[in-house]
Amino acid sequence: MPARAEADSNTESRDRQDAPAPPMADKSIMGTRIATYACMNTLRHSPSRGFSMVELLIVVAVIGLIVAIAVPNLVNAIQRARQTRSVADLSAIAKAVSMYQQDQAEYPIQTPLGDADFLKSTLLTYMGSFQATDGWMRSFQYVSDGHEFTILSYGMDGFASLPYTRGSTNLFNADIVITNGMFLQWPEGVQE
Repeated sequence: MPARAEADSNTESRDRQDAPAPPMADKSIMGTRIATYACMNTLRHSPSRGFSMVELLIVVAVIGLIVAIAVPNLVNAIQRARQTRSVADLSAIAKAVSMYQQDQAEYPIQTPLGDADFLKSTLLTYMGSFQATDGWMRSFQYVSDGHEFTILSYGMDGFASLPYTRGSTNLFNADIVITNGMFLQWPEGVQE
C-alpha cells in the first residue's frame, strides 16, 4: 500500500500543475501582471530596432546645417585673431624702434624694404621677446633711412596691396602699415 499511496501523491501533484490558477479576487491586478509579463517578454526576445532612413537623413541634414553656419565663422575668427596679433606685434616693434631712436638719435637703418629679422638683435634691450613674423607666419617688412621708418605686414595674402588707404580697412588681404610710430593703414570693423 505504501507504493499505491506514493503513486496517488504523484498524480495529485501532476493535477495541481495542470490545473488552472484559482481566480483572483481583483481581476485588474491579474491583467496588469499578464500585461507586464507580456511586455517584458517582448522586450527580452525582440530584435533591437535601429534608426529609420528618414531619421538618419534628418540628423545628417541638421549636422550639415550646423557645419555650414559654423565653419565660415570659425575661419573668419581665425583670420581675425591672426590680424589682431599682427597689429599688436607691429605696434610693439614700432614702440621699440622709437625708443631706439631716442637713445641713438636715428632709427635702425635698412634699405631697401626687407625682412625685419635683423631688428631682433638691435631691439633686444627694448623688447623682452621679439616676434619677427606676423599672424600668417611671414616676416614683417621694414625700411628706414635713419630719419623715418616703415614697418608692415602684407596681410593674409602675403602680397603688397598698394596704394595705402591712409586709414582703416576691412579686408584681410590689406597690408597693415606703421610709419614713424603711427598706423598708416590698419584693420577695423568686420573683415572680408
